[in-house]
Amino acid sequence: MSSSESESNMRVTTRKEKKKTSTQDLLNAVSCVHPSKLSSSSDAKETDGMEVYHIAGKKAAALVDPFGVPAKAFLTGLQHDRGGTLNSDSSLEDIERQLHFYNGTLKLLPGLKLELNTISPVKLTKVIQAITKGMSDGRSADLNSIKHKGLKYVPHDMHSKAEALDPSIPEVMDKST
Repeated sequence: MSSSESESNMRVTTRKEKKKTSTQDLLNAVSCVHPSKLSSSSDAKETDGMEVYHIAGKKAAALVDPFGVPAKAFLTGLQHDRGGTLNSDSSLEDIERQLHFYNGTLKLLPGLKLELNTISPVKLTKVIQAITKGMSDGRSADLNSIKHKGLKYVPHDMHSKAEALDPSIPEVMDKST
């Protein structure tokens, strides 16, 4: 066997080519993501590699749309990018908002746009769940920072200097940052 033949055999056996995932498989996976069923466990195995998406979700809530729905945005975005028919139940304004959120999220995660060609439906579901969880955590941290300061200015009644809530709600440290 010549050296060029052995090199070509080595390339064939060592190169792993990712199979392009069908659009319908991805759309089915995205449409099955339910934010209410997100796991709240902090198991290292489940969150391994998803931290980037979690952080991107926090940033998306602050920079793109605080109340965007990642599953719906990815469904609309994938349908739009791959030439599918968009949901006729949605208004044009709603579709534009979802596409804005989808494209904004992809700008926060530049590698994800290329990965969408080969990503498995299971991983896409985990990515969307991590983004959703990150958005939720980001909104909670943002609102928590003003909640206690705002409550200090709300008197028990208009003529009292006492705190509005007795006993007052203890302020907690934000552990997400």
